[in-house]
Amino acid sequence: MTQVNAELAAIIRSRLREQRLPCAEAFAIAREQGYSPQEVAAAAEALDVRLGWCQLGLFGVAKGPTKEQALSPEQLAPELRQQIESAQEEGTLSCAQAWAIARRLERSRSEVGQAVDALGIHIIHCQLGCF
Repeated sequence: MTQVNAELAAIIRSRLREQRLPCAEAFAIAREQGYSPQEVAAAAEALDVRLGWCQLGLFGVAKGPTKEQALSPEQLAPELRQQIESAQEEGTLSCAQAWAIARRLERSRSEVGQAVDALGIHIIHCQLGCF
């Protein structure tokens, strides 16, 4: 088992929600404590702590919209659709690219995640190493 710095372990445990470390908290810990997001995720894994509440809505969140509630490509804002389609390669878009689109367009990360899903594009390369 990987040894985890006691201070980092305590911080991770203090930020748990329903026994899991939310994605946003992992990034906040990394920023506040000077670790990379991957280091925080690896420490959480070494502590047998699962990550949850992906900011793009991919894992550890409540069930997404039903088929009837899901967005269709036609419902997407044109600039959002264009940014996603321009950035995707072979039907995939990285997590970091999705975050960059959200930042550029001043949209929430979950909104971008829903739009990516509506376009049938798969998000890859989680910044925390989850997928």
